[in-house]
Amino acid sequence: MAVAVGERLLIAKERATARYVGAVEGHDGTWVGVEWDDASRGKHDGSVGGKRYFTCQSAAPTAASFIRINKVSQGTSLVGALVLRYTNQLAEGQAAGDGQVYIHAGGKSKINFRLVGEDQVTQHQSRIDLLTSGRLVGANVSHVGPPGALATTAASLTQLDLTDNLVGSWSTVTDICQQLPNLQLLVLSHNKLSLPNSVDEARQQGAVQLPGLRCLVMNSCSITWQQVGVVQSYLPNLQELHVGANNISSLAVDLNHRQHDVGVPSSQLAGFMSLQILGLEDNKISAWCEVMRLAGLPSLKRLHLSGNPISAIRYPTYSVPPTALLQQQPPTVDPDEAPPAASSNTSQQQQQRPFPVLEALLLGGCQISSWSDIDQLNRFPALRECRLSGNPLFTAEGGYGGAGRRYEVSQQSTAYVTSWLWLQQR
Repeated sequence: MAVAVGERLLIAKERATARYVGAVEGHDGTWVGVEWDDASRGKHDGSVGGKRYFTCQSAAPTAASFIRINKVSQGTSLVGALVLRYTNQLAEGQAAGDGQVYIHAGGKSKINFRLVGEDQVTQHQSRIDLLTSGRLVGANVSHVGPPGALATTAASLTQLDLTDNLVGSWSTVTDICQQLPNLQLLVLSHNKLSLPNSVDEARQQGAVQLPGLRCLVMNSCSITWQQVGVVQSYLPNLQELHVGANNISSLAVDLNHRQHDVGVPSSQLAGFMSLQILGLEDNKISAWCEVMRLAGLPSLKRLHLSGNPISAIRYPTYSVPPTALLQQQPPTVDPDEAPPAASSNTSQQQQQRPFPVLEALLLGGCQISSWSDIDQLNRFPALRECRLSGNPLFTAEGGYGGAGRRYEVSQQSTAYVTSWLWLQQR
């Protein structure tokens, strides 16, 4: 068995990340130094007997352990999991290995049952080559499988949910998308992803352009916005992105690459030119100047910021050059101050209002407490929907009854995410 550093592992039903593979002084054999997802399960922080073997990302003093290499599992392949799931060999709700399907009753009791028409359903689902939508939640998928196997097994997939698995790298994501040319929606929430921090690192992981992907969901994946900024360079047609609950506090991106490096224009967020929906809920964004880094996205219609500690809204009363917005250089002056003097080669016609087509701004559960901030919403040129419930301004402490207020238009979204209700469960 060969285990790579950074690989996601399963150890007696508990998940961990490999941080070290090799010998340990005073002990025979090959050991894997792991960082547990549950930091309370470990015995140390990567240092044993006065020698440091590895460093954990967690600050917990008991996040690490050494496990004999023959005691770790590398999970299952995507191809294998699809076959098991869609031939009803391992259905959701089925206890692995007993061949029976149960529903859980009160307490610890289970009721065995047989589906009416099960044989017909199984026969239909077994045509995995015709499957267009796949859902493998909690299946311990860690890799794709033999080269080319996914392409021949499930080439018709357009939507794939891999929530709560062992997917750990962007190279795995690339492999999935390359073998599934029709794939438009990919859900990776609750996978601890190790994404590249730079364009050079992305190249080393085999990153290539993925023009088919339209919607990517990476909620609760322990990723940074810098990493998102790197991978967006390879997603030229992405229309919808969700990266909620990742402890993101800054929206700055530094790629430092030339145009020919990844085949996109040199602006820092050039890969987001088609992005219409961005979900940043439940992160740590507090300063509005960070939000303004997104002001130059020309297609952005919906921005979800609920659950962030944002306490103020600021919108400039003047236009700025599009190049400044695309380079993440939004105005930082007070919105009521006079605009900066335009350069001689920048005409008013060449300038652009921030968030030019933004129609919906969701700010529920933030820290907005002033009506002057609400007044700023009138300055957004295309805003039609705003959600403000759960802010101090509308709580009982603020004197407004605690019920909150919400402003929205009665219009159904055609977004990919709204077509799958289960995506609302992060």
